[in-house]
Amino acid sequence: MKNRNLGPSIKSSFEFLDQIFSDTSKFLTIIEEYMKKSNFISFYGATSVWDRSWAYYGSYGWLPHYLCRVYIPKDVSSKKPSTKEKLFLFVNIYFIHENVAQPIVLFGLTELKEEEFNNSWSALMLTSSGPNFVTSDLLEYWDTFNEKSESSINLIHYKVKPLVDFGGQVITETMCLDLIDKFKEIKTNRNGDAVKK
Repeated sequence: MKNRNLGPSIKSSFEFLDQIFSDTSKFLTIIEEYMKKSNFISFYGATSVWDRSWAYYGSYGWLPHYLCRVYIPKDVSSKKPSTKEKLFLFVNIYFIHENVAQPIVLFGLTELKEEEFNNSWSALMLTSSGPNFVTSDLLEYWDTFNEKSESSINLIHYKVKPLVDFGGQVITETMCLDLIDKFKEIKTNRNGDAVKK
């Protein structure tokens, strides 16, 4: 950083990022409000960002590489969020996914083999490079990823859209409705299978 002419560029870059993060925050707020209204709660509370650095020498973590929101049905009988149904919804944003050329929103539903999922979820989904099974910035139909390793995750049903596509409340709420409809479909199918057995 020996060139003083870089100074204004650095400042304008931060102003640009501030606007991007502000718009992203508004997008996530719309999702949060819609999910609450639909009786889903966040598994992690208000937390959205992982791998942030609080140390001066950890420049890698100074900017968020991804954001993650996990939603489960609200259970009035429990004080803490629970994954006893072994199903949850998610909305993840990857700012620098290695397989695609722009920031993306990966959203969907996860079916679990067991209730405890944090380690498997972190290893697969909470990486700055993003999950390897995502190879495009646009997937408009529901696809499925089958986690075959020793993992608490069974299946992930997902769609992908560029972050810049979510420019307002209507399109964001449409995505939320799509997620909830998929949740109901999977839950109904699973309950039907349980009855048949």
